[in-house]
Amino acid sequence: QNLFWEINPSTLDVYEHQRFIITRALNYGTLKDWRWLAGQYGREKVAEVARVIPRTSVRRQAQRLAELLFK
Repeated sequence: QNLFWEINPSTLDVYEHQRFIITRALNYGTLKDWRWLAGQYGREKVAEVARVIPRTSVRRQAQRLAELLFK
């Protein structure tokens, strides 16, 4: 919930909004959030989304770490 300050998190659907959720968690999430991503979507799906989102949407440091952790 701390990742979605401008919206009501209960309105998010974990599958319909997965790209938004993954992007937000990669940028602002904690290690706990990243573990949740891996458990919820699987490492392959997180890596796939991380590859297709524009590089300007994810902080550079987060993009590099995601590439290492979610290969």
